[in-house]
Amino acid sequence: SANVSISNNISKVIDFTLDKLLVAIQTETLMEIIMTGLLSIKHLILYACTNWNDLIKQRQLAYHNDRNIDINKSLMDDPPMLLPKNSIPILTIQNMTQISSCLKILLRDSIQKRSLLRAEAQISGGADEDDIADGQI
Repeated sequence: SANVSISNNISKVIDFTLDKLLVAIQTETLMEIIMTGLLSIKHLILYACTNWNDLIKQRQLAYHNDRNIDINKSLMDDPPMLLPKNSIPILTIQNMTQISSCLKILLRDSIQKRSLLRAEAQISGGADEDDIADGQI
């Protein structure tokens, strides 16, 4: 019962945070802020889906077998790789749908912006075919 309550609370925090980040990313125009938002979503998913109990047990077992390991080193300093064996399924279908919809919007907007820049560069004579072929515009 306590685990269900904790899981529900974690899900609420993830839903709230993910929603705010996705809205901010979709309305932002500065690439640095968009990239920061995407990195925040990556970390949210990474840390929310990590099975911390198993990682702590692994760290303690490794320390028991090799006293040279720094058991006090923060797990946050070295983010774990998400693998099925050390993760928990916490994202909902709604979360995944929100993320994929946002990424589609970002990709669409990026393609439209690049097309507009190419057209403007061709009209103004600021780019030649090699620049366009190289993807510089």
